[in-house]
Amino acid sequence: MKIKHSKFKNTGLLFEFLVRQVASDTVANKDSVALNLIKEFFGKNKPLSKELELYYIVLNERVSDINRAHVVLDALCHSYKNLNKSNLRNERYNLVREIKKNYNFEEFFKYSVDNYKILASTNLLFEHYDKLNPLSLVKYKTVIAENLISEIKSNVSRRNAILEDYAKEDKQIRLLSYKILLEKFNKKYSGLNNKQKTLLKEYITNISNMGVLKEYYNKEVENLRLSLSILSESVSDQVIKIKMNEIVSLLSPIEKTINIKDEDVTNLLRFYELENELKSIK
Repeated sequence: MKIKHSKFKNTGLLFEFLVRQVASDTVANKDSVALNLIKEFFGKNKPLSKELELYYIVLNERVSDINRAHVVLDALCHSYKNLNKSNLRNERYNLVREIKKNYNFEEFFKYSVDNYKILASTNLLFEHYDKLNPLSLVKYKTVIAENLISEIKSNVSRRNAILEDYAKEDKQIRLLSYKILLEKFNKKYSGLNNKQKTLLKEYITNISNMGVLKEYYNKEVENLRLSLSILSESVSDQVIKIKMNEIVSLLSPIEKTINIKDEDVTNLLRFYELENELKSIK
């Protein structure tokens, strides 16, 4: 009998949908229940966070050859067997119940997920290893093993399903700092313009892919430097113009060896606000 995959029982997919919903809520300027659910169900030492780490390895780790890939895969399956399955089922049930309570269920799960095939194969292998027929077992193992030896894509359309620093940090996952960032900014400014919203959306969706995020950030820095320099020419007061040039000189790209931090995003938001104000008085 063929075993069907259920996205409602797939911890990797549930986390992916939650992250996407946070981005959607943010762009719509809504308080994100999804963000609170991430904190509640995927916090440090939570049952689902331990399972999520295994999905994270499948998606993001790479080895040099197929033999090593199968060694990693066997180790992952062994680690999964040691997890408390009853706790995992209860936590997933409670998480799905909260999602259904707070969101339109069909709308919530409508997003297309780039890594769906890999996440589904991983879930079926973890959950039904001993029940799969030989052909299905080989099929799912092959999908995962091939992913472990493939190159990690770095284009804009690719987004890792799991935050890169998730398994490494003792602090709350970095998505939580995003809400603090947004709240602090909104205390000073009444709302966000389109450029600011786009920056924040990129920050969320690419927070696990620092290369893509840095490329976007540095491109925006160059565009802003050019825009502010042009706008400063329209300022008649020489003192203000000098100050403007000093401000523009502070706007610089992030070096390759340095990661983007919350304060970098906050600063860029402020520069966007400055640009907007200059345009309004031009």
